[in-house]
Amino acid sequence: MRDPAPQIARFQRRRQRRRRCSGFTYGNGLIHSRTLNARGLPQRIRDHSGVASRLDYSYGYDRHGNVTSILDGVNANENRSLQYDARDRPIVATAPNIYGEEIYDYDALDNVRRVAGYPNGLGGYVQDHRYQYDASQRLYRIDNELGAQQWGFAGNGFGETYTRTGHGQSWNYQWNAAGRMTRATRYYAGSTWENYVYDTHGHRTRSTRNTGSTRFQVYSRAGQLLYTEDSRDNQRIDYIHLGNKLVAQRSRPLAGSTVTTTWHHTDHIGSANVETNAAGVQTQRTVRMPYGAPYSGVYREGPGFAGHVTDTQTNLTYMQQRYYDPIAQRFLSPDPVDVSPANGSNFNRYWYANNNPYKYRDPDGRYVESIWDAASIAVGVVSLAGNVWDGNWSAAAADVGGIAIDAAALALPVPGGAGMAIQASRQADNAASAINGLNLNKQLASESQTSRILAGEGEAIAGAGTDKALRDAPRLADQYGGAAGDWSKVSGGNHVAPDGTKIETHGYENKATGQIVELKTKLIDEGKR
Repeated sequence: MRDPAPQIARFQRRRQRRRRCSGFTYGNGLIHSRTLNARGLPQRIRDHSGVASRLDYSYGYDRHGNVTSILDGVNANENRSLQYDARDRPIVATAPNIYGEEIYDYDALDNVRRVAGYPNGLGGYVQDHRYQYDASQRLYRIDNELGAQQWGFAGNGFGETYTRTGHGQSWNYQWNAAGRMTRATRYYAGSTWENYVYDTHGHRTRSTRNTGSTRFQVYSRAGQLLYTEDSRDNQRIDYIHLGNKLVAQRSRPLAGSTVTTTWHHTDHIGSANVETNAAGVQTQRTVRMPYGAPYSGVYREGPGFAGHVTDTQTNLTYMQQRYYDPIAQRFLSPDPVDVSPANGSNFNRYWYANNNPYKYRDPDGRYVESIWDAASIAVGVVSLAGNVWDGNWSAAAADVGGIAIDAAALALPVPGGAGMAIQASRQADNAASAINGLNLNKQLASESQTSRILAGEGEAIAGAGTDKALRDAPRLADQYGGAAGDWSKVSGGNHVAPDGTKIETHGYENKATGQIVELKTKLIDEGKR
């Protein structure tokens, strides 16, 4: 890796199974390491000097892959735990020494209905917010337990929020025909505003303030922030990534050459929680509420929640195709992607990350992806996106095959980025791409079935939970542990490709521990039976 600033170029990558990067060394000497548990899920993420840690998170999970505990090895006061409902939505988040306990209620349409919190579990809510929706399921106000309005919202005929009011401040938003915010005005001790310009990919490229200052932003095609130039702050900043992980930023004045390097240390969803300097000393630490709001109430400009940019003008998170409101815990505008005809998974047009911000993230405001997907298959998705863009279907199919292998620890219908490939594959109807488009169809079907099994949603077809004996049960118990009676053979469903080939994915699951092994996909040519 070549770079004019050698202190940033000292990354040494180590790999684990399934092509995952298990660690590297930052340019300031700190070591990043990641270990996996038996299910292939990250068990510990640590950035350290060999002795002292700057970031150290250990994770616990339930059988659905939901994060149930985060133990902080740097500051035990920041330990937290979570409980979920039957639809994998967090209902209790506990951090005894930070925000105490928060409870969440939802309705049948996945709207957040209540967020209540009290410190240290002692009772006496310090906040008890009730979320009110109109007949179109659009949020229009947040009240306290006495019915007094705390936040107010109003939208236009397209479902986009154009006013947001609360705590002595108000914002007005203007939108263009493409559903992108073009102007944000803040009213607080006067008024300030910013105008926004976007490129053809929907990435924000310029922000102009009423003071005349301008910020330019450059994004990669994959949506990574690469560079900003801001006349208000008199700074040019290069953002350095390793794969999809932000690791550092290099700042220098617009008219000078003095470079200041800051290293970023991110959690499992990519939130920039800790910053260090050239000596490896912590210079900034941020604690966030489960849905992304900073616990301190102070919003800092730049990379923040889930790796996206925080705007201090709006106190929103800019997620490229949409803006996310961490107070409302939803997007300000409806999802531009249609509801999935397969499972209706994105029926709610405004929710964030399937209402599970510790397991999922939204890479660009359109497609949800597993946080583990983001960490483990970023290279494959970037390659897939490029090949789909270029119409290189053979290479795209190979990428999907690699992504399917990496998806072996994920609980996803399809991994992030694959939605774009699926859409593109449906357009592969010319003679040159028909064969490779067919292969891609089969690979994506196998991937979807594999993910369904790993999400604990496979159908038991033999062994535990059925009346059919599983002859491999003794071998599985001997090889992988557990009681023979706990093992079952599970199916991820079946899919019939356009050429009539039937795709079926099977595996073995220990119903007591949730362990899943020996996943296999069979392609059956019905015409040759």
